Amino acid sequence: MKAKSIDISWTLIAILFICLPDMAFGLNQKKGKEKKPKKEFVWDWDGKKTGVQEVDDYLLGCDSLWTGIENFRKDVDSYEYYDHTFSVNDKKYTTVFMIDTINKNFLSPGLVNWQFTQSTGAVTLLALTATNLALQTTNATMALPKLGLNAFSYGKYIKAGPIIIGKAKKEFDTIRSNYTLTRRRFLTARKESIPMEEYPTELKEKLKELFAIQDDKTFEKYFKKHILVIEYVEKAEQEVVDEVVKVEKTEEEKDQSADNIHIINASDYGLADTPEGETEPTVTEEDTENYLSYN
Repeated sequence: MKAKSIDISWTLIAILFICLPDMAFGLNQKKGKEKKPKKEFVWDWDGKKTGVQEVDDYLLGCDSLWTGIENFRKDVDSYEYYDHTFSVNDKKYTTVFMIDTINKNFLSPGLVNWQFTQSTGAVTLLALTATNLALQTTNATMALPKLGLNAFSYGKYIKAGPIIIGKAKKEFDTIRSNYTLTRRRFLTARKESIPMEEYPTELKEKLKELFAIQDDKTFEKYFKKHILVIEYVEKAEQEVVDEVVKVEKTEEEKDQSADNIHIINASDYGLADTPEGETEPTVTEEDTENYLSYN
């Protein structure tokens, strides 16, 4: 009976340890005290296991989810979409391209499409990890008493689990949405672009000036499929068709497009294309919507 009593006591202590900060926060609110600014959440588990499977599985799941979201965000954030509108002989053109700012490469539309399909596997895995973690939270909390006094040091990480799950879902949805919109813009630009072989001489010379390109061989290398050019044509029907995929630019994007992006030295960047042996996949609108709605 004594051992059972001690075990129950540890259970109560563990539960109180998890709940006390929230109780204290509630009391402070009632007293009308001024709230302090929230610190940005940081997951700082050092990877040290406890030897208790329920707790260790939960900690590893949290770590996997946190790392997955951080890496996915880093990859997507390194891709930047640019466009610049200019005139040649009273005709308006827009040049469009995407750059991997970390590896300093122009990205081909085919590569962006290929990477989009590859990311669906990461989407599924991260979503399943978050779902499984949510189901494991109670078991991990109830297993803390098995750690004895170590329950106090590991309890804060168990308490962080729901925070990571909530934060991950929110950030993941934003990342997926932004990435999908950027991809749509780039692939729509490819559909509307002029084949390089059809560029008028004056347009070609202007593009060489904008991208600091000196010779025809280098020009063909970059404009064959990585840098796109669209001729502006006023068509009422065109606006209706494009409405679904066009994204309204922020003032910052407009400023960037107008003032900076035409001053770029193309030779400072390499070219990234679909991996050798791989073909560009066909992605339907249904595939895209499934990607955006997967939870």
